[in-house]
Amino acid sequence: MADRNPDLIKQQIEDELDDLARNIDALAKRIAPGAIVHRTGERAREEITHVAHALGSVVAPKEGQDSPLSQEQRKRLLIVGGVLAAGVALLVIGSRRSAKKTVVKLTRG
Repeated sequence: MADRNPDLIKQQIEDELDDLARNIDALAKRIAPGAIVHRTGERAREEITHVAHALGSVVAPKEGQDSPLSQEQRKRLLIVGGVLAAGVALLVIGSRRSAKKTVVKLTRG
């Protein structure tokens, strides 16, 4: 069995504990309610943008292109899209408020 320097062992343990502490801090930041809400909101905005572009080409096609929808169908689609966008916005805002309340409760103990 090789002799090991106690100071070297102590330093290796301290280095491992520092690494563990950094990993725990990174994990805590990642699972914080505010961070989760922020990531969810970003994903929702990306999806809404993607859907809006896809619908936009159908509802309001570029000049010289025909829409497969009638004028009435396009109006209805715009209304439904607006209602859905407002609903998602309300959900994101509500989630952020809820996350802030949770953080306040956690910090007050």
